[in-house]
Amino acid sequence: MDTQTKAAALRDHFEQIASDFHGEGQTALSDQVAEAVKDMPEESMALLYDIFKAAIGHAAWVEWAGGVQPVGDLDRVEYVMRDGTSGGPDQAGELDWSHDPSKCAKDCQIIRYRITSEFGG
Repeated sequence: MDTQTKAAALRDHFEQIASDFHGEGQTALSDQVAEAVKDMPEESMALLYDIFKAAIGHAAWVEWAGGVQPVGDLDRVEYVMRDGTSGGPDQAGELDWSHDPSKCAKDCQIIRYRITSEFGG
């Protein structure tokens, strides 16, 4: 992947993070995230992209008790359901994270996940 493509992917990801924070009353933080990457040189963005990809490759499992989706829609995750079955990697936006019994029976609720890659990769 070339520098320009990496920079664009990371900018898009940070914009998604910023928009997610707006929904949780974190306007000041989301504005800081958006401003921080707005004028960052492509070479720096590409380096950050590589660092994030490497870090994601070592992601630990996170226990999940339900609620608002904890990661970006395009983040790819592996997951374990309450009944012990596992899945992924799938895009997080395609999964039900809520533990709402009207959407999914108790045995198909996500109880553990880890990010396997971001930026739709």
